[in-house]
Amino acid sequence: MTTIFFIRHGQTLWNKTLRYQGHSDIELSAEGLAQAEQVSLRLRREPFSAIYCSDLVRAVVTAEKVAAPHSLPVVPMPEFREVGFGEWEGLKYDQIYSGWSSEIENFFRFPSKVQIPGGESFHDVQKRTNAGLEILRQRHDGECIAVVTHGGAIRTMLCSALGIHLDNLWSFRQDNTAVNIVEYEERHNILRLVNDVNHLYDWESLDPERLPAYNINKIF
Repeated sequence: MTTIFFIRHGQTLWNKTLRYQGHSDIELSAEGLAQAEQVSLRLRREPFSAIYCSDLVRAVVTAEKVAAPHSLPVVPMPEFREVGFGEWEGLKYDQIYSGWSSEIENFFRFPSKVQIPGGESFHDVQKRTNAGLEILRQRHDGECIAVVTHGGAIRTMLCSALGIHLDNLWSFRQDNTAVNIVEYEERHNILRLVNDVNHLYDWESLDPERLPAYNINKIF
């Protein structure tokens, strides 16, 4: 059995301004750096034998924060990049809708059927992330590792792990620095945790009225 912690990167300015990032190499915001420190503190006692990440800077920096308490190197792998958004990168939802209304509607309704203009399909993402996971599962059989990556990539890998159709990928919410845990076994896989961001909140002093509202356009 291999246990993998899938961790989404911290917030970027494009997350905050609701711009689609994809392969654009956008750095963490000040808030994103703080989130990375918080998730690092939360994961400091986990028995990681290795820490991998997407090769995009927002994932690399988050992974470096997670790796620091473990004195482990970070290993970037392009297989774990975000969905390539092609012509949509840098745009907000309303800008995309004005030029590609049917494509963006199907992107959320039937994501398995959409080829992003100049970018990837979710089948492309599934193929490359599965290839990366196969490498890690063979390399780290019986171990616990971390993979710091992106919302779209994590959703795709969760669908693969559970054997469910890609059209269900929006059923998995993924906030910045969300922690997800999958146990990969020989006969079946077990989803132990999904979208856990408890490390971002001081629950003793939290006012429920101040919980952040979820916005579907902040997912990338």
